[in-house]
Amino acid sequence: MVRIRQRIIKLLQKKKPSLPKAVYVDIFLPDFPINNFRVSHVSDIHIGEFADKKYCYHIAKTVNSLKADIVFFTGDIISEEVDNVRDQFKFLKKIKAPLGKFGVLGNRELDYNSVNACNEFYSEVDIKILNNEIEALIKDGISFNVLGILENENKGLKILGKNKTPTIMLTHQPKSVLLIKKYKLRPSLMLCGHTHCGQVMPFGNKILKKQNQPFIKGINKYGNTTVYVSCGAGHTLLPFRLFTKSELTLITINPTR
Repeated sequence: MVRIRQRIIKLLQKKKPSLPKAVYVDIFLPDFPINNFRVSHVSDIHIGEFADKKYCYHIAKTVNSLKADIVFFTGDIISEEVDNVRDQFKFLKKIKAPLGKFGVLGNRELDYNSVNACNEFYSEVDIKILNNEIEALIKDGISFNVLGILENENKGLKILGKNKTPTIMLTHQPKSVLLIKKYKLRPSLMLCGHTHCGQVMPFGNKILKKQNQPFIKGINKYGNTTVYVSCGAGHTLLPFRLFTKSELTLITINPTR
């Protein structure tokens, strides 16, 4: 299957996809007591498919222009072996944020690479990958956690569920929302991608339903958790979208309206 994907992509790489644009989202979280917390959410660039140097430079420039407090990457940033995409990938080092850059791995990263290889690769551009781990941070004197979920691996989540600090959860696929109930996790906000909002509609929706994805795009609710599904910054398999648009999201979080 991976070889078939690679052949299709090579045939289509001469066509240049449209560049992603900034999307602005306001989210209100009563149990996350930080005002005007600006989060940049980047997902699904798919470097190694159609995202060349110009594409990646545009992403870095756009994300920096958003002036976020923190940047989160929710997987499928690369779709190749790490050694094959270094030239494009290095532009992500240009992205800066006061509280840093954190991320999780997606299914495409793990199709081609080991977890350890990805961890080392992302550290080269100052992105800390969280594999079923919590990062404790402070903003305006208020403590909060960032929880990263490792794709298809639930080890350690039972212990993490005991943490009661306000938490933002990063995961690649929307269906990971089911882990919240199973392991009694307590995220105020879950950020994910994977869906591309269907990318080519309506065919994309049919595929996502077969994958049992509970959400496809935008703001959703799961119990006390708000879930935001990014449309993704890139393209997979095909270098175009139909009735969907790629995005680089700036989420502004407040406890009240």
